Amino acid sequence: MLNALQHYFVAAIAPVFLNIILICVLAYAWIYQLDAWHIGLNLSWGVTAAGLLQLTLLAIALRKSGMKISLCLPHFSPNVRQLLILAFPAAITGGITQINLLINTNIASSQSGAVSSLVYADRLYQLPLGVVGIAVATVLLPELTKALRNKKHIDSNELQNRAIELSLFLTLPASVSFLLISNPIISLLFERGQFTSGSTSSVAQLVQLYGIGLPAFVLIKVFIPNFFAREDTKTPMIFAGICVFINISLALILFSLLSAQGIVIAEITAGWVNILLLCSVLFKRGYWKYDAQLIKRIISLMVASIFMALTLYYSLNFFSVALSSQTSFFLRASTLAGLLFVATSVYFIICLLLGTNYLSLLRKNLKQRL
Repeated sequence: MLNALQHYFVAAIAPVFLNIILICVLAYAWIYQLDAWHIGLNLSWGVTAAGLLQLTLLAIALRKSGMKISLCLPHFSPNVRQLLILAFPAAITGGITQINLLINTNIASSQSGAVSSLVYADRLYQLPLGVVGIAVATVLLPELTKALRNKKHIDSNELQNRAIELSLFLTLPASVSFLLISNPIISLLFERGQFTSGSTSSVAQLVQLYGIGLPAFVLIKVFIPNFFAREDTKTPMIFAGICVFINISLALILFSLLSAQGIVIAEITAGWVNILLLCSVLFKRGYWKYDAQLIKRIISLMVASIFMALTLYYSLNFFSVALSSQTSFFLRASTLAGLLFVATSVYFIICLLLGTNYLSLLRKNLKQRL
């Protein structure tokens, strides 16, 4: 409801409190050396408390926006039934990532260490997917719906094209980082205790593959709202089902040959197939028309990504000792942060020189939404 009213901040910030509360609970458990049972119990209460806090924040935000909320018995009016009919396929489509993860985990469970490697890699690639893909899709859906309701088809195309540009602008640096510096990132985040250098190497290989698929996974989130805004939730669900079949088939074949890497390759392939299906149908039905500006800026973003990749590649050789797992955590963290800062600065500068200045656009939109 808040998103439909173009109030995005509270809805976006509310889930953060779940993470804050869970971190506080774990810190408390670590300080007082609680056993596993009490840790689980406290985490359960933490989830409940976080849910109530989020609900309270959203209710307050709705009241401030002029909406009145009251408890009442549900009435299955024609509008409610239509909503449920549309929501069911949308729920399946939205959960496709979790469905694929569940399937892939079951396939990988036959090999020691494969499941944990997949889980670690998945957690890392979900970060840019959630920050970029889901965030852009959340804003895009109500804006597209508004444009289509007002018969402003030129505006809807403009929204779709600029959303693609913005998503790629934010996603490509993450993809380049996954491809080139996944090893030091994994080592810094996880390599301690039972997580050895061998574990780092295994997970880093999967993260590198996810770097290839990340643009597809993000763009799926960007294209699907174009269907939802037209109350077409079945088409994305059908495509999602096709891609699940592709994922399962390839994973079963490739897992025996390439281990966990085969599963990730299957998932990436399914993701790019999904993009091709969504794009082709949107274009065929006239729901979306790309413009010259989109092509120009995609080329500019690719050029900037190449410069960023070159910066990371040559810097890695120079800072290889500082990024080694044998050095202190502080040295590795500061070196990696500095390396990423320089590389992303190169990326932004090249984008600016090529006429792709999204930083000012982001600042402008942020001020408007807040």
